[in-house]
Amino acid sequence: MKRLVILGLTVLFFILFLDKCTSMNVLSTFKESGLKDLPSLKDDVRSRNYEIKRISKEAYANITYDPVGNYFLIIDNFTIRKLDAAGNEVFQLENSQMYLPRFTSYVFDSTGVYDFSSQKIEKQLFNRVLNLDQSLDKEEWQKTFDDLYQHADVVLFGGYTDLYHEDDPIFLRINGEWVLLITTPQETRLQEIEYRAGIRFEGYPAKHNHLSLLKDTQTQAYSDFEGTSDRYLQTYQDITLKEKQVAYPTDRNIKILSYEKQRVYSELAYTPIPIAWTCEVGNSLTIGGEELKFRCGGIKKLGLFNDVDTFLRWYSVPREFLPRTHVSFLKYSFPSNEQASENNGLYLVRKVG
Repeated sequence: MKRLVILGLTVLFFILFLDKCTSMNVLSTFKESGLKDLPSLKDDVRSRNYEIKRISKEAYANITYDPVGNYFLIIDNFTIRKLDAAGNEVFQLENSQMYLPRFTSYVFDSTGVYDFSSQKIEKQLFNRVLNLDQSLDKEEWQKTFDDLYQHADVVLFGGYTDLYHEDDPIFLRINGEWVLLITTPQETRLQEIEYRAGIRFEGYPAKHNHLSLLKDTQTQAYSDFEGTSDRYLQTYQDITLKEKQVAYPTDRNIKILSYEKQRVYSELAYTPIPIAWTCEVGNSLTIGGEELKFRCGGIKKLGLFNDVDTFLRWYSVPREFLPRTHVSFLKYSFPSNEQASENNGLYLVRKVG
């Protein structure tokens, strides 16, 4: 009996080794994977009351949510979209010369501002532009700034941009009118090193309604351009991201149903020994009690305990805002221009029934 157990474990280990450490798809020969029956991610996946719909082919995107106005802002490739709480696009702005301070609803160009929190979004020109020619000395600049800051209800600090002669801007709204103040070249209080948490000015807190990042709790990644993760924040502790203290839903996980290795993706340096394979991966996510299944590309690295990387991120709003919106976002970004990258992009996950 003991020999049979040992033999069985040996056979099982050998099968797992072949499946996870070679190009063979051993497990899928014992069980039909069903991959061919699943829709490709890009083909608008649906269940009875939910859908996954691609809204951009750009995976490099920034997503924020405004709990006050109950809407989303999406920035990708010089395009800014405003979506309502149901996921419907209500406004889109395309401009290669724009600047949007993080966690805000304000978009600036060289001559004015768009307020995306407004019901009717229109460009408002700057009422005043100060120190663009660097005519203010240090003392004059400080006096001007203190007066403006005291009376402003919105104050935003900008970082490097070529919109204003490559100088750092400060945007202030006073009595509904916008003022652009350019810092002096000698200014050292502007803190851009923590840009992921928003640019700061020592001794002068920014004044604005904070838009929240979404989060993929499976990978602990946030919905900014960089995909900043909790691990990153633990490594670079000088960055204080407000969302780190916020609770997000923990039941939104993407499950791998099956996968089939297709070809060698990478080899050990200077050898023909494969260390990773591209895969066709079947996935599922469950929301509202309904399961949505789809397939996309992934990469399986050599090793018994290395999982398949599907390059998927499922971003949700903080838990306290879930009753206000059924919308979440799926981001897929395959790291090369192979066929799998045809699914790359940003997807809307929403209720349609």
